[in-house]
Amino acid sequence: MKARTLLTALLALTLVASIAVAAKDKSEAEKKKPKPINDVCPLTGKKINASKLITVKSEYCCKRCQKKFLDDVAGNIAKLAKAEDGKCLFSGRDASVSDEVVYGVCCGGCFKKATENPKKVLAKVKPAQKKESKKGS
Repeated sequence: MKARTLLTALLALTLVASIAVAAKDKSEAEKKKPKPINDVCPLTGKKINASKLITVKSEYCCKRCQKKFLDDVAGNIAKLAKAEDGKCLFSGRDASVSDEVVYGVCCGGCFKKATENPKKVLAKVKPAQKKESKKGS
């Protein structure tokens, strides 16, 4: 009887530990989920649907060019939209560093149009304005 109680307790403990690990994995996956740079659809002006995201690869010849892009994403969207695949969007040299820019659209129709030519639609994206916190309020 004691062995059965002990086994039941061990199984319950294993179950609780498994649930805790699964919850942690899910929260970490949410943190890694790409965030769109916009909140308004570039094709219709409507609010984006978080499940309708388009990814565009941004490529650079070095980490310095990557930082230059990331320091002013809004100001460099047009450059990225015109960049040649496999080339740095600043220098035009062969790319050795890359990351991704994600933007959203509002619906399935816009998603279809955007996936046909993601860079063309990217050129129309207006990045969301960062909300500034009020000091002294």
